[in-house]
Amino acid sequence: MNRVGQAFAQALRQMLKDKKEPNIASAAKRLGVTRQQFHAYLNGKLPRQERLNKAMRIWSLRLHLGEHSFPQSAFAQKKNEGAEWRQLTLFEALDSISNDDLKVNVKRTGKVFRIHVAVEIPA
Repeated sequence: MNRVGQAFAQALRQMLKDKKEPNIASAAKRLGVTRQQFHAYLNGKLPRQERLNKAMRIWSLRLHLGEHSFPQSAFAQKKNEGAEWRQLTLFEALDSISNDDLKVNVKRTGKVFRIHVAVEIPA
């Protein structure tokens, strides 16, 4: 967990306290995530840039990091609004992968090590 994730979690908790959304389920639906993912954000997990920007925009959040405060306007607006979506090329998709997207499982079965690697990229 990092400082920005903690600040984002604090801003979301304040938003819920201020009753900008009636409950976590409706907040998660409005943000376009599951309740479990929203709870992860409340616990300090930092979302990807697009989701962070969306949350900042729809609830007019303000992030407080030490002596600095960042309002909604400090975050990028939605890019290419109205533009058509296109599928990323393989190289673009690979560039977007972070360590959080990689899941590695190593299991020993007798004299054999089984290594399972998965890349989980949010749609």
